[in-house]
Amino acid sequence: RMPNMDGASLLAHVRQRYPATVRIMLTGYADPSAIIKAINDGQIHRYISKPWNDEELLLILRQALEHQHSEQERLRLERLTQVQNDQLKLLNSTLEKHVAARTAELQQEVRERQIAESAMREAKTAAEQANLSKTRFLAAASHDLLQPLNAARLFVSALNERRLAPATRNLARQTESALDSVEELLEALLEISKLDAGAVTPEITDF
Repeated sequence: RMPNMDGASLLAHVRQRYPATVRIMLTGYADPSAIIKAINDGQIHRYISKPWNDEELLLILRQALEHQHSEQERLRLERLTQVQNDQLKLLNSTLEKHVAARTAELQQEVRERQIAESAMREAKTAAEQANLSKTRFLAAASHDLLQPLNAARLFVSALNERRLAPATRNLARQTESALDSVEELLEALLEISKLDAGAVTPEITDF
């Protein structure tokens, strides 16, 4: 026996200071209270009483070392798993931030595209309305211009029926020819305005 300390107390101290140590109690005293104390306080791996068998002792030591190695590997794997879990949490957090940022960017792009498409539709509608107004104006203006032109042609016809000097008659004919050209241009302009307004459907033919 050790002075001022028994084996069970020693094992309890060893457990506190070196918890990773595999503790085996080897004693020649079969004191049940000491054995129970060693098990409870010292957390012993095995209890061996004297006399022991060498082969059995070697087997117990091998098993104790294997147990210690297994425990160390378990602790190493737990630490590794904890590190990997922490890294995974960090990656997930970073990924979530990236996903949220990218989602916000895509939503902003969608909003900007919708605004641009809406502006384009409004601009197209305004252009179509302006073109329709222009077409209607040209149609009305062409029709109104034909009336004074017809009146001018009537005056020229009436002038040609009079007895005129050769130079004056030549001038009247040139005026009539110019009025014919103007009428043809106005009629063409009127037809084009009708096409733009959709009042006339063109017929496509080969020639």
